[in-house]
Amino acid sequence: MDYQTFITSMYERMKDRMKPEVKIEVHRTVKNNGTIRTGLLFTQTGGNISPTIYLEEFYERYLRGTTFDALTEKLEKIYEEVRISQSISYHDILDFSK
Repeated sequence: MDYQTFITSMYERMKDRMKPEVKIEVHRTVKNNGTIRTGLLFTQTGGNISPTIYLEEFYERYLRGTTFDALTEKLEKIYEEVRISQSISYHDILDFSK
């Protein structure tokens, strides 16, 4: 499986695994060193924090023999660990005391 097919397959699989209130999209980002990273952006209804989990390392693991099922389980686990279920106030971010 080539990288683009991997991305599409991972997107489709994760879309099926997530709850209906979690929207997923493929997101490409240019990092400050010029590197382009591709990941899945998870947006939860009612929240203002949306984590992106990058897929390059997952693809490398796939090429080394990790099963696709194991990778999707790992990706879901990471999302559950990093997701924030409530919104964060932008004013709080600007207030150093908070």
